[in-house]
Amino acid sequence: MSTSDGKSEETGKQLVAILEQLKGINSTLGEHAAAICRVVSCKGIMGLPPSRQQETPVDGRVPRYHKWDFPTFDGKGNPTI
Repeated sequence: MSTSDGKSEETGKQLVAILEQLKGINSTLGEHAAAICRVVSCKGIMGLPPSRQQETPVDGRVPRYHKWDFPTFDGKGNPTI
């Protein structure tokens, strides 16, 4: 019986150590999340001001994007000229 008591005591100590590590990770994670929120609120995503991040206009319309027109090769000449 003393062998199982020793193992359970050792397991308990390991669980306490794991719990302490998790508490440290949780604290660090909270600090990182707060820092990210500060960066996003100051600079916005991708360095744009927060007001320019909105993809849809306020009136709910879908934004219109322009189609890019690239030169095509018709076999007669260089299309990049």
